[in-house]
Amino acid sequence: MRILQLLRSVDRTCTALACSAVLILGSCASSPPEPDPQKMLELYREQALGYYEAGALEQAEDQVRKGLDIDPDDDLLKLMLGWCRQRRGTRDDLLVAERVFRDLAPREDYRALLGLGECLERKGVLYTESAEKILSGKLETDSPDPVKRADELRGDALEFWTEALTHYRAVLESKPTESQAMAGMHRTFALMGRTEDSLEWAEKLLTQVEAEVQFWQTQLKRTDVRAAEEARLRSRMNNTRELTVGTHLSAASLLVKLGRKTEAASHLDRVVLLDPSKAAAYSRRGQILFELGRFEEASANLDDFLRLTELPFDHQDVQRAFQTKTECEKRLVTAR
Repeated sequence: MRILQLLRSVDRTCTALACSAVLILGSCASSPPEPDPQKMLELYREQALGYYEAGALEQAEDQVRKGLDIDPDDDLLKLMLGWCRQRRGTRDDLLVAERVFRDLAPREDYRALLGLGECLERKGVLYTESAEKILSGKLETDSPDPVKRADELRGDALEFWTEALTHYRAVLESKPTESQAMAGMHRTFALMGRTEDSLEWAEKLLTQVEAEVQFWQTQLKRTDVRAAEEARLRSRMNNTRELTVGTHLSAASLLVKLGRKTEAASHLDRVVLLDPSKAAAYSRRGQILFELGRFEEASANLDDFLRLTELPFDHQDVQRAFQTKTECEKRLVTAR
């Protein structure tokens, strides 16, 4: 996630801090000196970031809170608290994250604005999911009119998404090349049903991430690049590749809805080039090619999907692939 890159903008020296901590804590047992609060604060920051990077969110938040006990106004630690809660993603976690980012937003820190935008985006998704569950009877409501309550939840979701767009735009005003904000614009417009706007931001995002990858590839070719820097660059490239794949898949789905299947297939071509093991890409491309009348190519893609997928045999996607493949063979026989 790009938050790791954003947080790394703060000066830090992990090895030196770790050594400092050892010296502080390991001094003479009879009269240990008081730990230096500033050094401990920096250590908690570094350890929290390490845990977050490893996906150990509970441990990361523990280090964050220890740091906040020393300095309750440390903006970096507050940001990390917000990102930890947002990454957990439950309704309660998102409420905590939203409060954190709203508190930091007046400072016009683009990282806080980005976090707030993503919180509101996800909050809108939770509200629409609740609306759908109420209508299907899977979720009970105290409202005497479930349909009206579902409409209210959808209206709230639309308000959240509208506000999320304002924060993403604010980020892009200060950082026009911030790909995470572009991704947020793409996703949020799609959620709002504004397909053309979503596709426009998908293209902007794909152009931006391609430029980023080219830059990092150039950096990797430097003769003076150190091992730690190389690891960071490769991590960024991997994260960008995942973002690129997701954007192509999303764009393909939107284009299918618009009936622009040839363009959708082109996006799936890019997915297969970037990640040849992505089973879903072959399935979706096979279905599109079948609908375009390209039966031989469709059959080959469905074979690849069935070879790569880990879905059980009775899964609807697997069964659909078998059915479409059978239909492809019939069409090819007829054509001959």
